[in-house]
Amino acid sequence: MPLYSFTSATFTPGAASGRNGPTLAQAVSGLTGTGVDAWKNNTAYFNTSNGIQLWTVPATGLYTIDCYGAQGGNAGSQPGGLGARIKGNFSLTEGEIIRILVGQQGQSGAHTQDNQPMGAGGGGTYVIRTPYNTTPSILTIAGGGGGASQNAYTTAAGLGASAGNNGVAGQGGKAGGTSGGTSGGGGDGGSGDGSGPGGAGFTGNGLVDPLSGNSSGDNAKSFTNGGVGGRKSLSWGGVEIYGGFGGGGGGGGLACGGGGGYSGGGGGTWSSQLVGGGGGSYNAGTDQTNTAATRTGAGYVVITSTVMPDGLSANSQSAASGETLTITFTSAATADNTLVPYTITGVNSSDINGASLTGNFTVVNKTASVSFLISTSAKKTLTFTSNGFTQTVSLLENRYGLVVLNETQSITSTFQDLPIVNLTSIEVLTNVFVLQPGDTQKLNLGDSTSVLLGANSLPIVNFASVTSFNSADNVSVVADPQQYWIG
Repeated sequence: MPLYSFTSATFTPGAASGRNGPTLAQAVSGLTGTGVDAWKNNTAYFNTSNGIQLWTVPATGLYTIDCYGAQGGNAGSQPGGLGARIKGNFSLTEGEIIRILVGQQGQSGAHTQDNQPMGAGGGGTYVIRTPYNTTPSILTIAGGGGGASQNAYTTAAGLGASAGNNGVAGQGGKAGGTSGGTSGGGGDGGSGDGSGPGGAGFTGNGLVDPLSGNSSGDNAKSFTNGGVGGRKSLSWGGVEIYGGFGGGGGGGGLACGGGGGYSGGGGGTWSSQLVGGGGGSYNAGTDQTNTAATRTGAGYVVITSTVMPDGLSANSQSAASGETLTITFTSAATADNTLVPYTITGVNSSDINGASLTGNFTVVNKTASVSFLISTSAKKTLTFTSNGFTQTVSLLENRYGLVVLNETQSITSTFQDLPIVNLTSIEVLTNVFVLQPGDTQKLNLGDSTSVLLGANSLPIVNFASVTSFNSADNVSVVADPQQYWIG
């Protein structure tokens, strides 16, 4: 059985912004998806650690992970570089804890020399399994975009994140990582003194002022070092402009920061090439979709399960004679060609067209089905049991009953969808025709009264072409959980 029911969840930073990730309360408020309210407040299944979100896999099976890096900081009308989208399918194991760092957009601020707009690098978005610090532990990483610039020295949009492993070089600069990317290194600064900080990679921090050796900046931290966004050194004055959580390189000083990612983006270069480069990405999944420079704003992650819930299911909750009943067994942990025994109780073999009351499922691709032709002559409850799971189905002699009453009879018929109706003291019933369910009719009584059946929140009983009841009285709806139909 799965730890909890799971269909799909979207992980975001919630209300968090800037260099540090969300608190647990912020992450919970930003978590959306089908059924997440049932588990998002249980810290055994969802928690945070220094801004990184911790999600416990509910069941072994195949999951789709759709991962978006964050945008770099905007600068006036110039947009920060856009984050990458990295999507793939992954086999995950029940109980393993996946660490999800959702990238946050780089901050916007002002250049030190003319007080005009410039931006910091956006954070990369990381989805990582244990041991959390090796290349095989990476599921997806989507790079963040570089910071933009709009001032007297450079007016240009930030450079977007790459869908490949390498970070994107900042204007006039260079990017971290190597071709084919196994190091996950941080981005370098630009090629001159006063360059912008590089974004961080998976294992390598971003570099700050690599040529001047200025130590007053705070470099962007790699995923393995916590993913906190960096800031530029302030040796040239100005305000602090932090890179986004997820290893975004800081802005401020003289040039823009690079984006975080698998390999960090390069910083811009003073004085006419200030724009930062986007981070690199990584995808270890199957059925991949890898798109560079597509995401505005903060990053996010969508995880969708393709795991069918373990257990038994039926194609219908009832089956009448002549109909086919199909029972399906699902188990994510059962290997192909495994025989799983089942038993049927509550009915005889003759009720299921002579089929055996015991047998085996043969599992293929985590599921198996068996079918039976129903041939019962009386209403019964079939109970199907397999591998600790139980499924019950009502067997019916037929779906419709044509009832002829005399003065003392009450109606008892076998349609399963609507409540029984008890008509008493009816002398003569004439011209009753059975139609398909759906037409609501009134009972036209001999004393010129009419009754529309339906009481106590029960469905209105469907009668068709009922003409006249002579000497009728006492027409009532009776609540009956067996839910019979009168035709």
